Amino acid sequence: MMRFAVLKGIQGFGDRLQCLLQAIRYAKNCNRVLVVDWRDTDWTHEPDDFGFEDFFKLHGVNVFSLDSFIQYFDEHKRTLSVEPSSWRYKITDWKYQNWIYESTFNYPIEEGHEVHNQVIGEICEYKRADFDADIVVLPGVYRRVCHYVDVRYIRLSRWVQYLVEQNIKAHSSLRRFQYDAIHLRGGSKKWAGGHVPMKELAAQIDSTWPDEDTYFERIHSAYTNLIGTMESLPLLLVTDSSLLADRWQDRYGKCLTMPTFNSVLEESGTHKISAEKLKSEAISKADLNIELIRDFVLLTNSRSITWDGISLFSKAAVGCKKTNANILWIED
Repeated sequence: MMRFAVLKGIQGFGDRLQCLLQAIRYAKNCNRVLVVDWRDTDWTHEPDDFGFEDFFKLHGVNVFSLDSFIQYFDEHKRTLSVEPSSWRYKITDWKYQNWIYESTFNYPIEEGHEVHNQVIGEICEYKRADFDADIVVLPGVYRRVCHYVDVRYIRLSRWVQYLVEQNIKAHSSLRRFQYDAIHLRGGSKKWAGGHVPMKELAAQIDSTWPDEDTYFERIHSAYTNLIGTMESLPLLLVTDSSLLADRWQDRYGKCLTMPTFNSVLEESGTHKISAEKLKSEAISKADLNIELIRDFVLLTNSRSITWDGISLFSKAAVGCKKTNANILWIED
């Protein structure tokens, strides 16, 4: 009987990449077959539309496609044990984001722990034994411990790699490590139209960057200090809001940019843009995902990244650079 690790992804790319990296390490260290379920509406608005396996391929990891796992589970569910047990009757349901934050679908907060799901990180680090269950569900929420070097197991699918490379070539002559990047994140800034549902984090952001002027000044200062006396290279703005890019250039001068679909934010980022808005703009969810993957590739291929210290998207890109691991290297 095979033993599975089933990841339930959710939220923006930074969150889901961190959780994917933990799931990869867990599956490898515990000799489990990894199944990645990214059918949440943050990634796709239709459960049968483009999923994880259409965008990414894993190598060096034992994997099962989601469709194959669902079929396998339906055929053997009477004899399969599941941890947490509450997932037994929900594990194939694509609406999992409706209950994924409930405590019964997560690993409990044990004595000495701070939040749910810390046990998974401890198993990854061999600090405790793995579960006996045939299927271990990894909810992509709460505590995760990831190692960005494990990005080496992730590759883009051929069609995604082609589109990303062609998009970059069509709009720039960028080469690996031959430009610097600034990530302007509007999704977490109330004054930019963004929204952060976590009250403590929202309060921290509001006090740190109460307005656009403060945000721009601090990011520009951080960029200047980071570059220091290094050779001057072209500067690329990577952003979830074309308005932020325009306003930055009005203030500091012309920079390199890429076409960005989003000019008006919804909630905490582009992953929250509604199906109705995408339809009105004749943009598909797959188009939006290609764009965010392109932006991630551009960040990780830069010489340096200046960011706000909060965005998980740019944090993951910085982590990849530090470990020299990447989902795609552009031409140098």
